[in-house]
Amino acid sequence: MPIYEGASMRIKTTDANGDEREIMHEISFEFGVSREAIALASKDDESLRIPGSNSFTMTGNAFAGSGASSNQKDLKAMLDWQNGKSTEDVQIATGATTGDLVISSTDVYLQEISLTANINEGLQYSFTMMVNNASYSTVS
Repeated sequence: MPIYEGASMRIKTTDANGDEREIMHEISFEFGVSREAIALASKDDESLRIPGSNSFTMTGNAFAGSGASSNQKDLKAMLDWQNGKSTEDVQIATGATTGDLVISSTDVYLQEISLTANINEGLQYSFTMMVNNASYSTVS
């Protein structure tokens, strides 16, 4: 059973115009999902809990650079997305192998961007996305 290679899993965004772009110089990302537990108390059972709705988080890091190609989203494009308060569709996938996992989200906001400039290192930024929903599939 092959293990997914971290370097091949990429974030791809699609804006309202249908333009698909990968985040340029992406270093890493984290995607998380958690389910709320709803407590229900009755006279018979005070500890009953049922599953509620899911919440999703996505954060990442990238190097800031210039010269992005038409299929890449650089720091300026990320800042424009955040400043524009617009949503984009986001997909996490290798984009290659049949059977590989694909995580898709629609109506994703770019909530936060933070720049980090250290001596003797490339300029990096971190980002946080507000993910409203997610679906899971495999490459066919």
